[in-house]
Amino acid sequence: MKLLDSAPNSSVEGCAAAVIDTAFDVVRLVRAEIHRSRPARLSLQQVRALACIDRAAGASLSLVAEQLGLALPSASHLVDALVRRGLLARRNDDADRRRIRLDLTARGTAALKRAMDVARTMVAERIGNLTAQERRAVVESMDLLRPHLANGALATE
Repeated sequence: MKLLDSAPNSSVEGCAAAVIDTAFDVVRLVRAEIHRSRPARLSLQQVRALACIDRAAGASLSLVAEQLGLALPSASHLVDALVRRGLLARRNDDADRRRIRLDLTARGTAALKRAMDVARTMVAERIGNLTAQERRAVVESMDLLRPHLANGALATE
């Protein structure tokens, strides 16, 4: 059942339902394309980890686990694999030597760029029939939504 069926489009609930329905569709399409093409031999979970760390340089393992919805041991395993592949670098936290910070390496940045290019290309193909005016409306809508839906400043603990 589509969420849109349960609320009028002009209501706050209807707007929320439209955003959620569309987000689910986009995630489904991107997941399938990343799984199909495996850019830089990355899984979707690995792409998400790289993107999280790209948005919050110096991210902690806890932040990565939280953002990806993983338990700390699972996030640790994921990060370890990305470090072994040279896509992430670990460094000690200057303020608390018990903590580690994660940063993308040049290889990690390039791998994330390839994955994002794959996703953008797939979405661009899907929206290719929109008029210039419709594309502007989509971009304006995303710009309007982003500050309300973003996690805010991602803390690096």
